[in-house]
Amino acid sequence: MFSVNGVVIPFSKTEFRILSLLIRSINSVVGFEELWEYAWARGSSVKHKNIHVLVSKVRRKLAPYGVRVDSVVGVGYILSHGSCCTPTSKAVSN
Repeated sequence: MFSVNGVVIPFSKTEFRILSLLIRSINSVVGFEELWEYAWARGSSVKHKNIHVLVSKVRRKLAPYGVRVDSVVGVGYILSHGSCCTPTSKAVSN
């Protein structure tokens, strides 16, 4: 689970891993390869399209709270925090 301003937002295990890495790298670009290696086991046959789909799900869940995950074309993603939250927002795994 993850909370923004006290509201708990449920994420799947893999969505949470992606979000956790983006939070650790807040305001910095996280590359596709880094996301892939962090979210899935080495040797996995997961494709970049899977990353895009899961990041899209994370975006939809965070958007109502003003949290943005932006694409950096050809590179990866960046999580930017706004007035809704701070870099110290709690991320708690189930």
